[in-house]
Amino acid sequence: MIPEKGIWNSVWGGFLALLVLVVPVLVGVDLYLQWHSPTMDFYLDGPGSSVVSGIIPGGQAKAASLQTGDVILTVDDVQFGLWSAPQIGQTHLLKVERKGEQLSLAIPAVRVFQLNTLPLVSAIMVALAFWGVGTLLFVRLFWHSGMRLLFLISQTIAITLLFPLSYPAPWSPPNWLLSLSMAGFNLTAPLFFHYTITFPAKLGRPRQRLVGLSLLYSLALVVFRSWLLEIGWECN
Repeated sequence: MIPEKGIWNSVWGGFLALLVLVVPVLVGVDLYLQWHSPTMDFYLDGPGSSVVSGIIPGGQAKAASLQTGDVILTVDDVQFGLWSAPQIGQTHLLKVERKGEQLSLAIPAVRVFQLNTLPLVSAIMVALAFWGVGTLLFVRLFWHSGMRLLFLISQTIAITLLFPLSYPAPWSPPNWLLSLSMAGFNLTAPLFFHYTITFPAKLGRPRQRLVGLSLLYSLALVVFRSWLLEIGWECN
């Protein structure tokens, strides 16, 4: 008969083994979304603004003679403030105002991936570096509880960094991806504390460690929930 502790270790180890797949899957999702997300290769002053503040060098907007300071009036004969979004493979007709003169410029939409390749690749390399180190430790020392904690820490850091780094301004990841990064961010500190008080030597009494860790993990959950509510997500 397998001891209860042995069963728990096997279940916990199996669950962690499944977590090895999370970061590679999220990297794939990131690549997919940026490849299928349309954008225009110019920047605006800010959210809700119609004033062009920057042009991507060598891009479609530059070729169409869009200039910094142009005010976008309409896109495809739709008022700019009411226009929904660009479409990949479609050329959009922008009516802009420049120094009192109105001009019509045809600008094709592009993929976010085309404009964001370097930050995306850099973010993926950073995330996979943390993922790889943690996974290597986990595979080599599967039954060592300290290595399991280090594995979890490396995975949460990878998830925390992946999406904020791969979506520099003016782009931003979807809320659900940003929520994963925020969840990883909130878990990293309790996991570090958990590791510190457990290895190489256990600090305090078992009950003290249990109470302290319970409070810290609960606080991380409360902070994460508060953040979700702040951005308008409901937690069921």
